[in-house]
Amino acid sequence: MERRNPYIVLGIPFGASRDEATRAFLRRAKSLRRLGDAGRSLHTDLTAALKEIEERPEDPDAAMSPYRIPAVPDAESSVGAGVFAPPPERFDPASAGALEGVRAAAAHEYLRHLVRLRAQRLGPPAP
Repeated sequence: MERRNPYIVLGIPFGASRDEATRAFLRRAKSLRRLGDAGRSLHTDLTAALKEIEERPEDPDAAMSPYRIPAVPDAESSVGAGVFAPPPERFDPASAGALEGVRAAAAHEYLRHLVRLRAQRLGPPAP
């Protein structure tokens, strides 16, 4: 069975209180009523998420699941060096064979690209 993060299902930040989870559940469940039968499976997901939050330990940071990453709204739009915007790698032409190594790697990558294109045009072999 697929395990879902209950905080994401309810649309609340990690570690939110049980009261916040209940309010989010009620808000989302109310909007599902308009969907009729299509909203039933979504309502089941909401119910399971609320139950999981209600049964969690008092200190959510002490729990090992669900897996989470810090939610930083502007993480994708960072400017400068970092995990999402690494600095450029410097090419050192003084190292032995560095340029030849780069050329050979580029040639192999281009050859792989051509082989993939050719294979897509030919399709599977005939029996």
